Amino acid sequence: MATSSELHFAAAQLALRIASAADLKAAASSAADAGTVTPNIAALITLGDDTLAEAEPIFRKALEEVGVATPTLDEAVWLLLRKPISAIAEGSRDAEQGLKEIMTVYSAANLHGRSTQYVGDSHGIQYLVGTYWEIHDVQAHSTEVDFQRRYGDALQKLRDVAVEHARAWLAAHAA
Repeated sequence: MATSSELHFAAAQLALRIASAADLKAAASSAADAGTVTPNIAALITLGDDTLAEAEPIFRKALEEVGVATPTLDEAVWLLLRKPISAIAEGSRDAEQGLKEIMTVYSAANLHGRSTQYVGDSHGIQYLVGTYWEIHDVQAHSTEVDFQRRYGDALQKLRDVAVEHARAWLAAHAA
């Protein structure tokens, strides 16, 4: 039985407690679209209630039905980091949105507490974290970028830097 990668991703979101009922339902729908249909996947797709309290037990049963294990916290972090970093590197997601997703994982997994020298270095994302804050700073001070008010240029350079850092991370952390 083929399983959707979205089931694995949603299981990782659940492990970090950042999944919503909509995320679990979307993963079930993707699995069904990929040809994996079980009673609990069908129940989750048709669930009328969009609360996590209702969706989570059905999702966990669906994972058991298709043989997908809930990842450990560390496995979940690596999986959840790879998706936005890959999307930034290939250009399918804009840098700001991808960096926000990385920071969501960073916060949910308390990677700050696991850092040794630089924020995010436990998972090699220190440059991406730094770029996130640089972009945030430029956006917060859009009229103060430089004397020529080249806000757009500064922002684009940081977006390009994010892509470079994402590609370097993927090269260093090849799956």
